[in-house]
Amino acid sequence: MKLSFSTRGWADQSWDELVSTALEMDFSGIEIHNPIINAVFTGKGGPLERYNTQATARALRDKGLCIPALDSSVDISAGKEQIQAAKDLGHTKVVVAGGVAANSRIRRDFEAACAKEGLALYFPPLKLCGDNGAMIGAQGYYEFLAGNTTTMDLNAYANMTI
Repeated sequence: MKLSFSTRGWADQSWDELVSTALEMDFSGIEIHNPIINAVFTGKGGPLERYNTQATARALRDKGLCIPALDSSVDISAGKEQIQAAKDLGHTKVVVAGGVAANSRIRRDFEAACAKEGLALYFPPLKLCGDNGAMIGAQGYYEFLAGNTTTMDLNAYANMTI
């Protein structure tokens, strides 16, 4: 896989528009953000509705796309649905990362659910499950020490070089 297109921030787009965007931008995957609560994905007739996931996976494969990740702020109830969707899409591995992966209850619940479903489960080491705000603050500290400062009217953007 080259690069995956994330649906985060694209909540007002239809599934067909998301697929078209991924193809137009030459991505090879679509990362689905909040699939459980977003009706575009799991609502009646949606691409990740329980009975459509395998057909969706086939249609994406025919276009040279896949769904490499289901991204969500989850409790285990949503996680169970994501585990089922991962199975339906033909995945054999589940990765839980980010700040949520530091939660011991979520780790235990995912371990049990993945073991029950025969899926491999991966967590980064706890020391790497940090809060994004803390990581940004740490980078800001070192930028400040290096003399990289600006005025208060600077606007942030996601792919700004450091």
